[in-house]
Amino acid sequence: MKIAYLIPTYTDPEHLARLIRALDKDAEFFVHVDAKVDETPFRRAAEAGNVHFLERRFRVLWGDISQVYYQRELLTACMNHPARFDRICLLSGQDYPLWRNDRLLRFFRENSGREFVAGIRLEGQRKNVVRNYRIYRPPVWIPLLSVRNNIRMRVLLRHLTALCGIRKPLRLRAGDRELSVYKGTDWWSCTPALAGWMLDELRRYPEILRFFRTMFVPSELVWPTLAFHSPFAGKALLQEGDYTSLADLTPLHFIDYHPLVKVLDEKDLHRLRESGKPFARKLVTGCSDSLMDRLDRGEGEPA
Repeated sequence: MKIAYLIPTYTDPEHLARLIRALDKDAEFFVHVDAKVDETPFRRAAEAGNVHFLERRFRVLWGDISQVYYQRELLTACMNHPARFDRICLLSGQDYPLWRNDRLLRFFRENSGREFVAGIRLEGQRKNVVRNYRIYRPPVWIPLLSVRNNIRMRVLLRHLTALCGIRKPLRLRAGDRELSVYKGTDWWSCTPALAGWMLDELRRYPEILRFFRTMFVPSELVWPTLAFHSPFAGKALLQEGDYTSLADLTPLHFIDYHPLVKVLDEKDLHRLRESGKPFARKLVTGCSDSLMDRLDRGEGEPA
């Protein structure tokens, strides 16, 4: 079982190194460092033959299409690597494994055909669920302005387009097909077959990214939408009924999201073990060290 871990990061180089050390030594790690920060500390902290830092880097804003661009770049680097992977896992630089590697590898072997990409169709959901996704978000960026002022300008344009009655549809066209938009999360795991299919779709139909470029948090929408319109849809994790929470759409990660992602510490160990999830987010050097020490020792993990 050969795993590729895709890891975007922008902070805490020490934790990135610890995360990589905690995972399978036979895996390959593909890392994107936000172009807004110096990547030198990350390269120094996590220097190893199986750690591959992307040369092409993106200036990332949360909720912006730039998140999709670096995810696509990570997937492309993984698919172009000479190793043949059985499983691709998209993590973040503030994740940590809750399971020992032997258990994790056994789990992925036993679920070799599963696509751990969860999603729920946005059409038909309650108005308060889809409200943000119906807002048109002009992706204007003026290099002469600071990041803060660019964000302020985008918010102003967003309000102006809303006042004009412009709304994003929850369906899009890709070639001769009409696709429903599905919502998921930024943390998922797929087979290389699905990864290759999704990358091919984005190359074949550039209108897909043009559509999502003006939508709220497109990184949580692009990949589930592609997965649930793919030949692999029956192996993905469709949530039916009403939307419940982001945590319920995160198949392999424990997250505490009320309303922001909580920094986990030693007091959370019991909840993490009870969750049955193989990964957790978010852990931070200086706040989560004792928790990670106990996880490394396998405390509370079933045999």
